Amino acid sequence: MGKHAVRFLLLLAVLSFPHVAKASMIKAYFSDFAVTGPQRGEEMQRGLKALLASRLGDALILSVDTPAEADILVSGSYVEFGAVFSMDAVAKNSTGAFLARAFVQGEGKGELIPSLEMLARDLADQVRKAYPPPSAPQAASSSPR
Repeated sequence: MGKHAVRFLLLLAVLSFPHVAKASMIKAYFSDFAVTGPQRGEEMQRGLKALLASRLGDALILSVDTPAEADILVSGSYVEFGAVFSMDAVAKNSTGAFLARAFVQGEGKGELIPSLEMLARDLADQVRKAYPPPSAPQAASSSPR
């Protein structure tokens, strides 16, 4: 009987994990990057947006299609002067209030992707600190005093 109970509890935990993970996700709308300097700026706008969204997805920040669906709005900029570049990203809540800002600098195309990963990591850390989980206020208000 003990083996069956352990298996049942393990199965229950495994099946409920995706629901817990989904509940803690923050929905984000990503606007195209503002790009200054490089050739093929339009390609860079969409490409940097997609790369940042995918990196933040690893941090449980889910990309949505419209600002109306989003908990946060993320915008970014990329500026290139010669071989040196700078990327900035800003996250605001759905009412437009500032939540987080991160930036990185690099030199050469070889540093672009690693710099974008650092930008995403920094922004995700700041957003997680500034944005309360959706279930936190409910849990705090329902506790007995």
